[in-house]
Amino acid sequence: MNETGKIKIAITHDYLLEYGGAEMVLWEILKIFPQAELYSPIIRPTKKQRAFWLEVSKHKIHSSFLSSLPLPKLAFKFLLPLQIGFFKRLKFDDYDLVISSSAGFSKFLNLTEKTKHIAYIHTPPRFVWGYETSFFHKMPGVLRFILKPILNKWKRQDIEYAKKADLILTNSKNIQGKIRQAYKKDSTVIYPPADVANLLSSEPSGKEDFYLTIGRIYPYKRIDLIVEAFGKTKEKLIVIGDGPGRRRLERISRENISFRGFVDEDVKVELLQKAKGFVFAAEEDFGIVMVEALAAGTPVIAFAKGGAIEIVQEGKNGILFEEQTKESIIQGLKEFASKKFDSEFIKKSAWKFSSENFRKEMEKSVLRTVTS
Repeated sequence: MNETGKIKIAITHDYLLEYGGAEMVLWEILKIFPQAELYSPIIRPTKKQRAFWLEVSKHKIHSSFLSSLPLPKLAFKFLLPLQIGFFKRLKFDDYDLVISSSAGFSKFLNLTEKTKHIAYIHTPPRFVWGYETSFFHKMPGVLRFILKPILNKWKRQDIEYAKKADLILTNSKNIQGKIRQAYKKDSTVIYPPADVANLLSSEPSGKEDFYLTIGRIYPYKRIDLIVEAFGKTKEKLIVIGDGPGRRRLERISRENISFRGFVDEDVKVELLQKAKGFVFAAEEDFGIVMVEALAAGTPVIAFAKGGAIEIVQEGKNGILFEEQTKESIIQGLKEFASKKFDSEFIKKSAWKFSSENFRKEMEKSVLRTVTS
């Protein structure tokens, strides 16, 4: 047993209703600390990403009655007060350390001095801080006005609980800046873990004549822009991912665009390796899938905001387009076609985002916090 194996650790996570970037980080944290117990108010396993749920099942789980409610995912957004109450009532006196994995309220913890707290903040809560990608930002103005006093209260509490953390970790310099602005606190960047080693060790595939994009088909992911842009070209595009916007996009798509829905990991890896380019139009906090593309030897064409500017080295492992419009994407594709890329350089550029680096930095952070 290594040094961290002797530490009694609890992990809190906002909710487990889907599998995305925050869950990829949680998965790696669970693997690093197999003795840790998991706390989340909503844990509802799905058939997607079975390996993740297998890892979750290895740990002692503490949840709430919300997990058993027969509600659609969207409905849980209106039960936030109950989710917040779950975290505030938790008792961690028997633990040495709590690691909160939070884009919301799992850092709202009332701890004694005995128990240290590392807050891995994927982003300050988008709807509380008025970020345009949030669900609440898209609500009618009247409803937002009614909710404003509640949101202001949660914002004050969000600041209070973030400041109580012994150490704040985050996923990018992009979010590090937002944390400094919101909480007036410094944080340490530990980039999210991409399975770089597995992708690099996979049998390489020859490049084929298609582009690839991957993501949940929600408005803020801007896959609609990518589809519209490719509809103006003859280039082939494969879309991996599912979500409420898929049917509409399929209806408006031309024959050069195909939708694969959710695919198994081996299929995803194969397509990442075969694609001549990976297209990403969202303004993401980080964007692990771009790193996966690089590890597969595939250059990236991405919107020049958010985590993309920390991942894409202009002209070396990809291209950045300046505006979140179909016209800008088309221009990016033209620039991309005029470049030649070195696949070995592309692969090497992904190494600093590897699971191995994440593990090393997390273990160092835990030991430093618990022994300080």
